[in-house]
Amino acid sequence: MLFAAVQAGIQIRTEELRESERAAERDERIDRAFQFVWAEHFRLEGLADRYEKLGLVNLASLGLLRPEDVLPRDPTNLTKACSLLGTEAGFLGGAAIGVCYDVAETIGIYLQQVNGLPPGPLNETNATRAVRIRAAYSESLGPLEKRILIGVRDLSLFFWDVVSQNSRIRLERTMVFSDDLKSDAATAIVGGIVARANAVAGQSR
Repeated sequence: MLFAAVQAGIQIRTEELRESERAAERDERIDRAFQFVWAEHFRLEGLADRYEKLGLVNLASLGLLRPEDVLPRDPTNLTKACSLLGTEAGFLGGAAIGVCYDVAETIGIYLQQVNGLPPGPLNETNATRAVRIRAAYSESLGPLEKRILIGVRDLSLFFWDVVSQNSRIRLERTMVFSDDLKSDAATAIVGGIVARANAVAGQSR
């Protein structure tokens, strides 16, 4: 009887350990999915900042405005990551990916209109071309520019809404960056992460 009781106790502890390991693996998969979708949010947020700062006409004149930039780099795995975060996240994630293609189409239409404008002088530079286009065609291009700028910004927020559907967003996450950051870009990005973390912490209180 004693032996049987010991064996039963060992089996219970073993199963509890296995269940704990399975739960840890499940949480790790969810966290990886969270980071995957979160990275897409930050990528689109940076793209929206860039569009607003540099201007769409300037980027188009330089050949740096591309419809594919708003599309997910890995749509298949992004869809899987959204689904791992839950039913609601999967639904919103699928819709967000669809909106990416809508915004990309709008950028394509915008580029078609910009590239179809009458050419300027032979010695016209990209900078002077952008100035000329803004001065002469802002009324016709303005609505499309507004749709693109709002669309890309909203896309970044859309993916934030996706990750927000999972309860693990409320977990405290610690990232320890080196104090010896050499580039201004890395310093700015880390500062942005800290600001976002503080904002999220304020919302959860």
